[in-house]
Amino acid sequence: MSENEKNKEKRSVFIRVFLSVFWLIATFMLLNSIIGAVVGVMSAGDINTTGMSISESAEAGAQLGGKNSTEFMVEHLGKVMLSGLAIWMVFSITGLFPGINKYKK
Repeated sequence: MSENEKNKEKRSVFIRVFLSVFWLIATFMLLNSIIGAVVGVMSAGDINTTGMSISESAEAGAQLGGKNSTEFMVEHLGKVMLSGLAIWMVFSITGLFPGINKYKK
């Protein structure tokens, strides 16, 4: 062990595991939100808004976007989950998530 490692304050294993699980959940939530928003916005362009008010067209777009987003997630949930897990692993291994490093900075 080097002199630097002896002088640094170590972070508790419990805290590191807890924060790692927190970041896993946060990664999945953020990824699902981004994908749902993109799919919803892309599918809302298919609406014919001729003769609709702004609030009516917004409501129709929200309904269609929500429906298509749900259908997309049902069909591609495995791919989305694997992508989220891969992103989480890369960020965890490289130490980009706050609080999961062995030593405090």
